[in-house]
Amino acid sequence: MKKGLVMLMISMTCMFVACGSQEAVKEEATQETATVDTTTEETSAETESQEIAVNEESVGKLNDGEGIAPAIDIEGCATFTEIVDKKLEPGMGYANVKIGDKDVILITSGCFNNNPEGEEEEMVAIDATIFRYTSEGTIEEVGKVTCGGTAYPLAIKDGELICGANHWLVKDTIKDGKLEPVLKTWVDYSVGDGAYYSIDATGEGKTIDEDTFWEAFSVYDNAEVITFSVIAK
Repeated sequence: MKKGLVMLMISMTCMFVACGSQEAVKEEATQETATVDTTTEETSAETESQEIAVNEESVGKLNDGEGIAPAIDIEGCATFTEIVDKKLEPGMGYANVKIGDKDVILITSGCFNNNPEGEEEEMVAIDATIFRYTSEGTIEEVGKVTCGGTAYPLAIKDGELICGANHWLVKDTIKDGKLEPVLKTWVDYSVGDGAYYSIDATGEGKTIDEDTFWEAFSVYDNAEVITFSVIAK
C-alpha cells in the first residue's frame, strides 16, 4: 500500500513538472515570436523609410531653389539694408520675415500681383534666396527655395516657411543656420495611380493615403502669404 502511494505521488510530481515545462516552453516561444514580430516591424519601417528617401531623390529636391532663386554676392554688405541698396536690381523684391526664431530677409528674382482685382497690389513671389545675421553680426545665406507655380506663392505660418506645388508641399524652419524641413510630402504619379509620401521633422519617411496628403495643404488656410517690396524699374 505504501509502495503504491509513493508511486502515485512520484507520477503526479512528474506530471506537474512536465506541465510546468510545457508552459515555460510555450511562454518562451511566445516571447520569441513577439521579438521576431517587433524586429520585422522595425526592419520593415527602416526599409520603407529608405525607399521613400530614394523616391524623394528620383522626384527631385521639391523646393530647392538652387539655379532658380537669385545668386547674390553680399561682399561688402554689413546689413540687410545694404544688400537691398547695393545688390538688388530693378524688378527684384525683398521681404523681412521671421523663420523659426531668426529674423531673415528674402530676396526674390521677381514678383507678381496676387490681388489683380483689388485696389491695392499684393506683390508676392515663388522663389527666394534667404539671408540671416549670425551670432557674430555678419550676414550669411541660409538657403534658396522655390515653389511650383504662381498658385502657391511663398507663405509663412507659425514661423515655418511654406513652399507648395500641385504635387508637393514643404515646410521649413531654420536650424544651425540652414533650412531644416519640418514636413515634406509629395505624390509620385509614376507609381500606379499615384503613391503618396511624407517625411517629418525627424527625417522618418512613410507612405500616406491621398486624404492625408491633401490635408497637409490646409496649412494655407491660415498662413500669411509673404508680400515683397519691389525695386522700382
